[in-house]
Amino acid sequence: MFESILTFYRIQLKRHLRNKLLWCIALTTPIVAKYLVPTHNDGYTIVAVNNAYPILSSSVIGMELGVLSALLLSPLFYIYLRVSRIKISPWQIEDVSPLFRSKQTLGHWLADTSIAFLLISTLALAGVILSFFRLPLEQINPLHTFLTCLLIALPAFSFIAALRLIFSARPWLRKALGDVFFFIFWIIGIGMGANLAATPASMSLDIFGYAAPIVMSTNQPITSFVVGSSPNAIDSIIQLEPLNAVKSSAYQVSRVMLLLYAGILAMLSGLVYATKKHTTTKHKSYSLILFGNIIQPLHRMLVKVITLLSSFCPPLLSNLKQFVLSPSTTLLLAVLAILGAFLPFRGLVGPAIWLVAMFPLCYAISLWEKPGWIQFADTLPQSRKNQFVWQCVSASTLMIVLCIPAFVRCIVLGEYIFLPDFIFICLFLPFIIMSLGRLTHSAAAPRLVLIIVWYFYFNL
Repeated sequence: MFESILTFYRIQLKRHLRNKLLWCIALTTPIVAKYLVPTHNDGYTIVAVNNAYPILSSSVIGMELGVLSALLLSPLFYIYLRVSRIKISPWQIEDVSPLFRSKQTLGHWLADTSIAFLLISTLALAGVILSFFRLPLEQINPLHTFLTCLLIALPAFSFIAALRLIFSARPWLRKALGDVFFFIFWIIGIGMGANLAATPASMSLDIFGYAAPIVMSTNQPITSFVVGSSPNAIDSIIQLEPLNAVKSSAYQVSRVMLLLYAGILAMLSGLVYATKKHTTTKHKSYSLILFGNIIQPLHRMLVKVITLLSSFCPPLLSNLKQFVLSPSTTLLLAVLAILGAFLPFRGLVGPAIWLVAMFPLCYAISLWEKPGWIQFADTLPQSRKNQFVWQCVSASTLMIVLCIPAFVRCIVLGEYIFLPDFIFICLFLPFIIMSLGRLTHSAAAPRLVLIIVWYFYFNL
């Protein structure tokens, strides 16, 4: 049993180490660390307790790097696992292998956790190097930096690796729905950690492990703590001892238990794995036949109109046809556009159009970024650069058309304060989607990043 797990571990680890994206992330880590650990004179702080700046020490540097990587960099780790080439596997061999699928997924999870350990260790090493410029020489303790950073971040990254395996195991979670569920898990995990600071809840609920080291690092009553943003006017400082928190048996047991839960989840993903159907045939659910019969004529009419107009600007309208592949999504976008003439844009119609339109745009750009299609696109009369320009223009045109009723309403009511919202959603949002899709060759990266950005925009 252990021999087969070790075999799959080695295979997955080799896939990681041959991935150029992994080495790019590892090389940029020291640069990121510099900005994650600001000094008191930098005018901002990433972690603030009681509106006070924590006095730097080796353990505080490790805590800041661990907390911020567990909270803010964990979605990037999920994106890396989701979009990189490590997910490409020899299914012709693995699907017919006599070994249990759970052994494969457990080996893959161990390899993913090893890579997480490598990345977090690189970040901690950057923190140690940074401490030579931020601390007196006698106060530097590399072991404290490594211990606090690894205990906070590694279990969280390991759990995310197991979660990604669960999402890859079921067909309905392998695409957009899995990314949406990860976003929900990420938000709930942050909220559970914040609840730990307010109530004496179990540390095992702090999945990202960021609240306990902050709460337990001082004897002062904590009225507030901020992670990831700078509060206004930080005039005071506070002494923190995160090492005492991470060395406590309760915290260490909670982190080890989270690693155990992640391993169980990885094995469970093998038990519930559904073999991929490597076919181009799509089977529609019979429960949607009636709904499809209602909206299909309207969708066909829209496609015919776009086809007739394609003689005026073929590149623009051919891309628009790709954005309206789904009749249900097209109908929903049309309804949202009409509602824009009656309902407020910010906080309601704007976020709704953003959220719904994001999925077909991400899917459309991912179609042209698959390995086989890239070579095909190179044979077309237009260069890849011009194709990208037309994709951005077409996506912006679609967003502008959807926002016209809401824009007219804002002009009539004199609500010019929403003009930056229109500019961002109609111009910058399509460019961001197309750029991330082109860079990552997938739909998952722009989808997840923009879901997170959408959540913050929705709460403005």
